[in-house]
Amino acid sequence: KKMVSSVATAGFVMTLTWSLSAAFIPNIQTGQNFMRSAVYTLSSNKGRVHSTGSSTRSHQLVVPHMVTPTSEPIQVIKEGDPKIPALDAKLSLCKFWSCPPTQLTMYMDEPETFQLAQGRVAISPVTIQGKPLGEAVEVNAGEYGIVPAGAYRWEIIKPSTKLTDCSEGLQMTTKGWQQESPFKDLRGKGTLSTKGRDAQDDLGYLETLVAEKGAPPRDSWESAIQYKLDRDPFLANLAFVVTNNGILIQDRISETTLKVLTEQGLAAYEPGRIDYVETEASARWRTDGSFQRNPLFRD
Repeated sequence: KKMVSSVATAGFVMTLTWSLSAAFIPNIQTGQNFMRSAVYTLSSNKGRVHSTGSSTRSHQLVVPHMVTPTSEPIQVIKEGDPKIPALDAKLSLCKFWSCPPTQLTMYMDEPETFQLAQGRVAISPVTIQGKPLGEAVEVNAGEYGIVPAGAYRWEIIKPSTKLTDCSEGLQMTTKGWQQESPFKDLRGKGTLSTKGRDAQDDLGYLETLVAEKGAPPRDSWESAIQYKLDRDPFLANLAFVVTNNGILIQDRISETTLKVLTEQGLAAYEPGRIDYVETEASARWRTDGSFQRNPLFRD
């Protein structure tokens, strides 16, 4: 009886195994490995593939690169557009993401709405294989973008921060985007990556800073450099030289003077008309890292 039972069990297992194997035999001519009786279609739920047809069992396979192309254009909403209040409400609970200059391709099965808080990007539709399908659309700081579902190549022209409803956090992280901390979110703008910035980028940041906060008075020039300007990561490409007629704003690498910061604000550098004589304390700061003379040493 035990022998007969074992033989019957083995036969059932072999039959079951053969049946399952036959159901999934690959079609060598077409390269398909799916069940013959199933028709696989892409759902709109996060790139999952569901089986339909004679089989009543539903299979869910995550296929992130299988997205449905769309003919809808990328929308750019600029300041003053009546759609902005509704977009602000939609993005009110979203997070900030930042990315340095790079090129990346995103595969989305749902539209993305975002506001570019900082930077500049260009977005163009592509095929799944990465072939261009149309012209790039540029989005600048302060503007909103609506990107339909599909595959898109992002060119991050300047270090950028966006407030976005994109739910593909893992894909964004693997492509170079980094989510800002909650503290940075509370500040309202997130932050910028300093990768890829140059002296002109930092000068633009300084111009905005001076326009919003005002220029420091003459008796605070040294303090402004020591406690703010030289510590700000978005001014790392600039050097500061205190003179009798203002603070020279220089490219830290080439030492080329770009602008002059006076009590009235930023002004053009005019060495032929104005004499700029560096102070002794400024020379000490650039060599020793301190405006104050060390009492332990005598000149």
